[in-house]
Parts: sequence; C-alpha cells; structure tokens
Amino acid sequence: MVAGDFLGRLVPRLGLFNFIEGGIDHLILGVHHVNEFAPNPMTYDLAFQGSGVILLVVGWMIIRSTTTKLRNSS
Repeated sequence: MVAGDFLGRLVPRLGLFNFIEGGIDHLILGVHHVNEFAPNPMTYDLAFQGSGVILLVVGWMIIRSTTTKLRNSS
C-alpha cells in the first residue's frame, strides 16, 4: 500500500506542474515551446497540456483505489 500511496501523491503533482507550467510558459507567455522546430508548435504545447490532465486523472484514480483498499482492509 505504501507504493500506491506514494504514486498517488506523486503523479497528480507532476500533472499539476505540467498543466500550470505549460499554461503559463507555453500558452500565455510564449517563453518557449515543447518543440520549437515543429511547423505548428501549438500542437505539441496542447499535447503537453493534455498529458498534465491525464496525469492528474491517473493520480486521482490511484489515490481513490488506495484509500478504498485501506478502508476495506480495516
């Protein structure tokens, strides 16, 4: 259960970082892009945003399954 709890806390934080950093640096400020040399760098920037959302959802699912297992074991 410890590994699930660790991953459940780590994965959504990584997703949140990707989402916030990508939103600010890539989309709002345009400081840099995920792929500077692509014909359309916005595609890569939006895919990066999507990966952040996916990591948030997967982390939430891990947290939910871990807490459910802990409740059922006691």
